[in-house]
Amino acid sequence: MSLTKYIVCCVRADLPSKEQILVQATHAGIEAGVHFGRKEDNPYTLLVFVAKDEFELRQQMVAMEKSKVRFRYFVEPDQNYEMTAFATEPITQITKDRVFTDFRLFSFDDFFEGKPEKKLTKPTRRARIAKPTELAEDYFS
Repeated sequence: MSLTKYIVCCVRADLPSKEQILVQATHAGIEAGVHFGRKEDNPYTLLVFVAKDEFELRQQMVAMEKSKVRFRYFVEPDQNYEMTAFATEPITQITKDRVFTDFRLFSFDDFFEGKPEKKLTKPTRRARIAKPTELAEDYFS
């Protein structure tokens, strides 16, 4: 069994630039790091997954709640205070394999091909989609 711990970050792919995607993922990672702290000396492995848009990001957060994985999200003031990314507490390999199997692993190659516009091509993994009824209106307010 692996002793590796993972911090998982999920970020929106519909942000204005690849630099902004990187910055938002970093913001969420910092939020999680400050909130959850460091409880051991072993290094963590960072995994970055992607959501198509804010709606899908919120669905991924519902999946975190159902799986009892704690997380912190980031809201970007310059993006109309929209939610742009979230990051989890450190998790085990077992939790990673159980919860994130159907999430889409982030790759710049999937979104940018030397053009300013983004495009989502064939993902290596599909994101798990929650039913609309699972998204309570007041859940995110």
